[in-house]
Amino acid sequence: MFVADVFNARVLRFASVGALKSGAPAESVLGQPDFTTASFTIARSRFSDPIGLAVDSSRTLWVANSSNHRVLRFDNASSKSIGANADGVLGQADFTTRTAVTSQSKMSFPSDVVVDSAGNLWAADAGNHRVLRFNNAAAKADGANADAVLGQDDFVSKDTATTATGMNSTQSLALDGNGHPWVSDHGNNRILRYENAASSSTGAAADRVLGQATFTMDDVGTASSLLKAPYGISIDTSGDLWVADKLNNRVLRFAKVAEKGFGVAADTVLGQMDFVSSASSTTQSTMKAPKGGFSLGSEVFVSDAENNRILGFTKPSSASPISQVSKTLRLALLKKIKKAKKKLKNAKKKRQTAKLKGLKKKPKSF
Repeated sequence: MFVADVFNARVLRFASVGALKSGAPAESVLGQPDFTTASFTIARSRFSDPIGLAVDSSRTLWVANSSNHRVLRFDNASSKSIGANADGVLGQADFTTRTAVTSQSKMSFPSDVVVDSAGNLWAADAGNHRVLRFNNAAAKADGANADAVLGQDDFVSKDTATTATGMNSTQSLALDGNGHPWVSDHGNNRILRYENAASSSTGAAADRVLGQATFTMDDVGTASSLLKAPYGISIDTSGDLWVADKLNNRVLRFAKVAEKGFGVAADTVLGQMDFVSSASSTTQSTMKAPKGGFSLGSEVFVSDAENNRILGFTKPSSASPISQVSKTLRLALLKKIKKAKKKLKNAKKKRQTAKLKGLKKKPKSF
């Protein structure tokens, strides 16, 4: 299990999911020479804001090293020693350069990476408002050109747009069971899906959107079908999409997302009691600006960023458990309201009776 410890400029490796859950210490660290150093620098063995991680079928670890404007490759990452050197770099020509550029071989603040079954690497190039694809990435030379781009019409543009072909600050990526990339379009408050991206070279249009009703809307909101600055996304083996809805302080689950249409409602929410709440706090069931959520088997892990922790939840078994919670709460509230109305009605009756009795007594007093 690898964890991006962003503000310590390192990646921690735990022996297993169980080790992470039990509070066992990390067994290795990349990006620093030891477990007590937290320096931000540019070198073959150093990071500056390592954000997104991916491990491919060959056990190669890929790291989106954001502030160094590059993606680093660590072969056989499970056996790397503390502070080991990276084996490859994309986004820069070498391990000592860090320039933010808009070109076919350069990047600007990459924030996430995923690798498909064919070994193609997809990189969310956030500062350039695009996604780059590197075919057979592990075989690429250092600083190699990307093979395709999404979000722009070419490799030298970095315009923002709210359309089916545009993006605004791409933050995270996920691949579904068919290898289709999903993109967290952070600045447009939406999630996009690209069905034909694997065979396209430039500017393919998205075919699905979540968080908005159309491709030309960028509304924000706290509802089951709206998002507010979505960050990390992932798709589990059940086909469920998990979205870290950062500024709503929650994680949303879209069950069987491949079957969903435009702008549909989420099925589950974590971090809030319902779909219309967005308060942040530090408790066992709440979050502060979560940046990632992913499911492994029967468990869901959340990167609770501003609380500096990883939260583990039992994956909901029903399609929409929050609906039942909300229904129970609504029924309880309605019952209380009905009771309060009855009391108010009785009180009014008593007051009216008292007034009438008072009026009857007044003539006698004369």
